[in-house]
Amino acid sequence: MAESVHHVSVVTADPAAVIRFLGVLGMSPLAEVEVPRAEVADMLGLEQDSGTVRSTILGNGTAGLIEVIALVEAVEPAPNAGPVAGLLQLAVLVEDVSDVLAECDDVVADVVGPRELAVSGGRVLVASVSVAGVRFQLTQPLGRASPKKRSEA
Repeated sequence: MAESVHHVSVVTADPAAVIRFLGVLGMSPLAEVEVPRAEVADMLGLEQDSGTVRSTILGNGTAGLIEVIALVEAVEPAPNAGPVAGLLQLAVLVEDVSDVLAECDDVVADVVGPRELAVSGGRVLVASVSVAGVRFQLTQPLGRASPKKRSEA
């Protein structure tokens, strides 16, 4: 049985933008990885040719890490193409959605929100952004909703 998610891998043609964004979220690079492309081509859906695949692993500890894989042939999804099967977005908790958006305005695109949502008896402020083709959901907890009086129910 799996004990936890160790890491998530994302692919982008602009790893510097994704690494910068994750840095603003407080994630620090832990390791730089370089492997022969032929050893991982089939796992990443790549042609079997020469060269290397480079990635940076960011995070804290031994779980909940993000591996940013640099692939020049990675293409961003077409605008308004709708969801595709697979990873939709990476959701992260932040202290202040507006601060993150302001600090990263040079690398974020396709910002949706922020908007306030009611979830599980509480409220959150949520925005969704694209950074170099990778979607992120920024979630800021706002607190618990006031319980309704029985007469209001």
